[in-house]
Amino acid sequence: MDDFEKTLKLGFIDEALQLIEEFETLLLDLEQDASSKETIDGVFRLIHNIKGSSKAVGFDNLGAFCHELETYMLDIKNGTKKTTKATINKLLLSKDIMTKTLMSYKSNLDAVIDLSSEISMFQHKDEEIVDKNEASTKGAEAIASSSVDANADLPVEESTEVIDIKNFQNKKRLHAVVGADESVRVNLKRVDHLINSVGELVVLQAVLREQVLSHSSIHSKLGRVSEDIGKIIKEVQDLSMSLRMVPAKTLIQKLQRICRDTASGLGKDVKFTIHGEDTEIDKTILELISDPLVHLVRNAVDHGIETPPEREEQGKSPQAELLLSISYEGGKLLISVKDNGRGLNRERILQKAKEKGLLKEGVELSTQQIQELIFAPGFSTKQQVTEVSGRGVGMDVVRTSVENLGGQIEISSEAGMGTEFVVRLPLTLAIIDGMVVRVSGQQFVLPLAQVAETFKVESGQIKEGQSHGLFCLRGKDFPVFDAKQMLHHSKNESQQGNIGILSHAGSFSFVVLVDDIVGQQQIVIKQMGYELSHLRGYVGSAILGDGKPALIMDLAELIEQERLGA
Repeated sequence: MDDFEKTLKLGFIDEALQLIEEFETLLLDLEQDASSKETIDGVFRLIHNIKGSSKAVGFDNLGAFCHELETYMLDIKNGTKKTTKATINKLLLSKDIMTKTLMSYKSNLDAVIDLSSEISMFQHKDEEIVDKNEASTKGAEAIASSSVDANADLPVEESTEVIDIKNFQNKKRLHAVVGADESVRVNLKRVDHLINSVGELVVLQAVLREQVLSHSSIHSKLGRVSEDIGKIIKEVQDLSMSLRMVPAKTLIQKLQRICRDTASGLGKDVKFTIHGEDTEIDKTILELISDPLVHLVRNAVDHGIETPPEREEQGKSPQAELLLSISYEGGKLLISVKDNGRGLNRERILQKAKEKGLLKEGVELSTQQIQELIFAPGFSTKQQVTEVSGRGVGMDVVRTSVENLGGQIEISSEAGMGTEFVVRLPLTLAIIDGMVVRVSGQQFVLPLAQVAETFKVESGQIKEGQSHGLFCLRGKDFPVFDAKQMLHHSKNESQQGNIGILSHAGSFSFVVLVDDIVGQQQIVIKQMGYELSHLRGYVGSAILGDGKPALIMDLAELIEQERLGA
């Protein structure tokens, strides 16, 4: 196989995977509105495009499968076959087969893949494959996780037919790409190289500003030059960071499919509603937050949402709703997963917590603290282990994954009304706003997202506690940790820091003492070298405005180590 043929086949695979993701979205739309002619036409058109291109690049077996799928879809298009749940099951299974086949081709372009048994399913009644398709939500999750991000415009043909009002939303989805901005594919390594170069510019600009401030005689002229350079760097920085942004719809499609298949397997009726489908997310964050969100969606369907008979007994609609919202707020990415199910069972949580030894005798917990118990490792209120849940693996992993991304997760629940999880994440992992602090003459960086408040602390204001000192702030006591002790700098120093920094790690709030706050600046995160890779409690390193290196502290990790060692 020559380079031209290899490029041609790889290009087809990437395009086909994107079309198949659109195919799945349209199928889920079709399940909600089986009479939508626009959606049916769109599904048929996508299958036809994949079939033709498959044969053109030599993937004849895939082309043969698509031909049978197209014939099956033609009966739906002509109205001779009704669109039922079993029909959608068969079409979704076809999507999974095409995805698996393309991924196999991608790993071995010379592979000969026999799809004869898969083609034979079109000779069987739709109902005969229902159990096979519903039996494993894990299969859907595995397929969804292998999908390629749809970060390029799709060549969908434009229809000239009159748009019916009830089909307007589907019509917008089908033809959203018409008249869209032209785009080009960019290798991610090039994007990262550009971002790294911009990062170096940010550092140099900070160094220049430091020099300007230290030489008053040239302050005026160079000060203006420094400001102009800063504006240009900010524009280039924003542009370069935007190159890493991809639409959230690929993640949404995955979660929508997981919700559907999990609900179907559990005999539940769940409407999956989306707000913020067009929100763009940093590609790395999108990939790393995917699995935690899958846990939240599956848990909501399994734990939170009742069966239709249970809902009707409570005077609710038999169809539950799961709302996924994605938006920006205050320089953060917000992702909300909200259901209108039964809510958290307070008594069952407390009972399970006592069984696991998580509660101390005589200690009263607030409603929020009780809800936070579900994040404890190995915690599950399920009485029986199923394929979906009950093993106690999930919510603690979700919280850890979110916090490893520099984010926070919050929970709110009301009995009989439902539960909402809100995930707050940084917009990017490459450049952050940081606070430079001084401890024992050495400078460190704290991510500004971890700093809730700063204040001056006098030694007499710290009270004795069981394992740590306590500082009273607006009537509430917070445990105090001295940065010198955490960093093992205090052997020859008796004086503790006098600047307090209030921070939060999940539901745990604390105060860290440092000697001084040097200032704030944008920080370009650098990975620590092999020699420092063993250090825990640091997210990376950075070059400060004075040209000196500094470690970027992870307060939550450092405090956790300190508490474990107490």
